[in-house]
Amino acid sequence: MVIFLLSKPSNRNINQALTEEDAAGIVSNLPEISALLVKYPHYLIETEGLDQNTNAWKVHVYEIVEDHTATYNWYNVDVDTGKVDQEF
Repeated sequence: MVIFLLSKPSNRNINQALTEEDAAGIVSNLPEISALLVKYPHYLIETEGLDQNTNAWKVHVYEIVEDHTATYNWYNVDVDTGKVDQEF
């Protein structure tokens, strides 16, 4: 499990598969997430694991509210291409 508040771009080789840190960094650099973090810096970005069926990292963007979490969105980041798909 990896949690990022802000991330710098990775220096990885384009032929290497994305790590969970890379996936969280890609999501944190999406324009909508960058804007969200400026307005609400308490939001968290967490890589929840690799979905073997889709070959994509599952990245959760959420905040902790009192006694539960409130999800902003889930993102799937393709391990090979870095393509990002929102779940909702």
